[in-house]
Amino acid sequence: MMLFSAQSIIIMNLKTIIMGKLKQLCFLALFTVLSASCSRMVSTDYEVMQHGMITAVDSVGYNLTVRSLATDSVRIWYVDQLFTDLLSLRGVGYCETIATGDTVYVYRDGGEIFASRCSLADVKDLNKSLCSYYWQNIAEKWYWFLLIFGIIALFMADVIKGDFLCAFALVIGFFLTLGLTGFSGQLEAVPSGVGKITKITADYVALDSNRMVSYATLADLKTHQPVKVGQEVILYSITYVDSRKIFFSSRELNKQAIAASQTYPEIWLKSTLFFCFGIFVMQFPFYYLKRWWDKRKNRN
Repeated sequence: MMLFSAQSIIIMNLKTIIMGKLKQLCFLALFTVLSASCSRMVSTDYEVMQHGMITAVDSVGYNLTVRSLATDSVRIWYVDQLFTDLLSLRGVGYCETIATGDTVYVYRDGGEIFASRCSLADVKDLNKSLCSYYWQNIAEKWYWFLLIFGIIALFMADVIKGDFLCAFALVIGFFLTLGLTGFSGQLEAVPSGVGKITKITADYVALDSNRMVSYATLADLKTHQPVKVGQEVILYSITYVDSRKIFFSSRELNKQAIAASQTYPEIWLKSTLFFCFGIFVMQFPFYYLKRWWDKRKNRN
């Protein structure tokens, strides 16, 4: 019996140590991801110095000559990276270059000046619109999340005993949350036509009186305001939650901004944070329920 008790104590201590290490690793991983997310293009505040076409590249003087598209004026820029698009970083390298004839944006980041074919304004507008649609998508499924978080909170509040059941509920609930919030959908935008809106209903939009288009939201990708009848719009087909959904834009979006992976919200990260926050909030009602239950048992 004593040997059995000693083995049980050792196993329990090992279990405690392992669980503690796993929690530390999870928090470290989450902190690392959050730190990396802070450096995304959507959080930058680079100043746009000029938008125009490169007319000459001086590799000796290390400068670009850019003709403005707005005023037709010409200006020479001494840049830190002459041939590299610094907003095309993927993994550990840059995947695009810039050359004479390219239409670029000249940005200033503190004391650094660089040119890129990517429009940060379009990156931020598209990201903002998709983030808004993400939270709208969550709101439409509130009853499912209430059920998931409620069941998990019930186990975690110890109203129902069992560490295994609690861990099992957490894992299942986490993957259900990821599925409901579109974790499996790879976001990408594809232009799919232009038209004038002639009719708007709750289910579809009529374009040029001969095309019927079902849509995800009426919010303009650029202005974030609802599109209206009589407005010329560009249709963007965006993969979301494993299905194609149509979004509208009053202006053509920059191709490089559409192609940039950082343009699209980190749905899996948002879903993870939403899951953790939901579980935390749902603990409160079940905590007081447990206290009430314990008092009732003590009275009896």
